Amino acid sequence: MQEQMIKRFFKRSRGTTIAFIISAAVLVLSLLALLLNGLVKSSQAEMITVENETEGKYGYIDVELMTDWFAAYEDDSLFWYIAGTPDGALYVVAMTQKEFENNYQAQYEYNYSDSTVPPAPVRATGALKLMDDELIQMGAEFLECDVDTFISQCGSLYLDTTANHFESGELGSWAIIIAIFSGIFAIIFGISFFSRKSSISKSIRRLAAANELDLAAAELNGQPAAAFDGGNVIFTEHFLASAQSGVVVNYREVLWAYVTVQRTNFVATGQHLTVRTANKLALNIAQDRPGKRATGLTRAAIEELARRCPWLLIGYTRENNVEYNRRVQMIASGQAPAPSAAPQPVRPQPAAQPDSQIPAEEYYKDSDPTIR
Repeated sequence: MQEQMIKRFFKRSRGTTIAFIISAAVLVLSLLALLLNGLVKSSQAEMITVENETEGKYGYIDVELMTDWFAAYEDDSLFWYIAGTPDGALYVVAMTQKEFENNYQAQYEYNYSDSTVPPAPVRATGALKLMDDELIQMGAEFLECDVDTFISQCGSLYLDTTANHFESGELGSWAIIIAIFSGIFAIIFGISFFSRKSSISKSIRRLAAANELDLAAAELNGQPAAAFDGGNVIFTEHFLASAQSGVVVNYREVLWAYVTVQRTNFVATGQHLTVRTANKLALNIAQDRPGKRATGLTRAAIEELARRCPWLLIGYTRENNVEYNRRVQMIASGQAPAPSAAPQPVRPQPAAQPDSQIPAEEYYKDSDPTIR
């Protein structure tokens, strides 16, 4: 029951969850569109004949005999053969060596044997593509004829069996593009979604281990002493909680707080309040973006936390890093108890102004190793 009440608080911030669901749904729909497009194209495949050969056509031929390859890519990814059908027509076919060995070995052996009994035809399906002059020349040399004779016998198109039915048609093209982008967004939001879900579970386990589930459930669903970001970050009598990050932490666990600046290509793209606990956890609480969209959330939250935790180390400095590790070691060894001073009731205050008693330059830590 208490766990459900705590999870109710986290439902206040569901942007990442909604974004993940939407992107995943779009990905599934685009994949279904691709599948539908493929099924339609496959059902529309028809036998290729000399009369209906057109570039881009998706169809098939029944191969009764197969020559050795006469052209190939340098990386051996694709080979060109000449195939014969039961009606005596010749076509140029491109396929992988693996496909040739698995499906057309009997047709190849028949072509170079004295047997008069042809093997059962094997269907080769793909898209017709235009041969360039170099490929035509290589085919003519293979058959030991001139270019005009080669074209009259085999045509100027070849059947690419590696070209699937998704390559043609507007539906397939758009579905592929949408699937790629929705897949990228689904991965990004999925990582955030499952990371937040993991944080919520860890917070609940920490509260249960400390026998604080009842207290946390009551305070998180009551009237907070201070709230920021539309209630996504709240300060209760005993807890700091962030619906966005999935974190609930008792004040007595918090030893150090600072603002981490995130940078992309050396440009500040965001910042968040990081608190470090007595058991060496680093918890990201309030997130904020710089520039015109900045709300002062991280600054206001760290000021509020400082008022509630008199023992708090504030700002990312070398001195605070050394002192934090010293306190953690002392608490772990039993030489010093975890902070237990009850915070004094305070009223919500606006974000700190530039004349704050804490120097602004001591608040921040860049996402690079430089400590300022």
